[in-house]
Amino acid sequence: MSFVPKHHFHKNALKSEVFQFRIGELATMTGVSTRQLRYWESKGIISSLSREGEQDARVYN
Repeated sequence: MSFVPKHHFHKNALKSEVFQFRIGELATMTGVSTRQLRYWESKGIISSLSREGEQDARVYN
């Protein structure tokens, strides 16, 4: 087993790619409805990540 420096672990753990949530997961975690999240997105308050391929579900970081 190799040793990973603590600062290296924290740096990688906070990358936005690690924390990506679908709209339903985000709604559950925040207590905000998916409808409210979509409204905020339409007003430019929040934005979802663009996804490649045929996946249409919104993903937020």
